[in-house]
Amino acid sequence: MIELLAALACAVAIEAHADDLRRLRPACPVAFAPTQQAVGKALAGERRSLTLQFGRLVDYPWLSTLLARQASASRH
Repeated sequence: MIELLAALACAVAIEAHADDLRRLRPACPVAFAPTQQAVGKALAGERRSLTLQFGRLVDYPWLSTLLARQASASRH
């Protein structure tokens, strides 16, 4: 099952696999709000556990920025 969530210029597909595995598949680099909507949609329903895969970090520029900012502030 694949559901598409429309974003401004991009869509995020949610692939449902066996064993409560969901994978986000953005059609292009996606912003925070559409990612948040897709995660909410993937988490909808009653489950005890769920695995959610984002795939490549390059598809989420906002997440790449936050990770780089956190890494540059770390002393490790």
